[in-house]
Amino acid sequence: MGQSNEVIHNVRRRTGVSYPLLADRLKIAAMHFGVLATPTSFLIGRDGTLVERINGPLSRAQLEARVARLL
Repeated sequence: MGQSNEVIHNVRRRTGVSYPLLADRLKIAAMHFGVLATPTSFLIGRDGTLVERINGPLSRAQLEARVARLL
């Protein structure tokens, strides 16, 4: 949501997430998808529809468990 790469790196280190964090320097996701907090994760189903929106950090294990339910 407009943060620098350094801020994103610090968030990643502090939260311990192991998946990629993407920068939204133009705040497009914030405006278009109503993202209010970072990190926000979106799980998209095989049919392209939004299955789950998760506000806040997830560990790798938590993310893998949620994705496994979709497979």
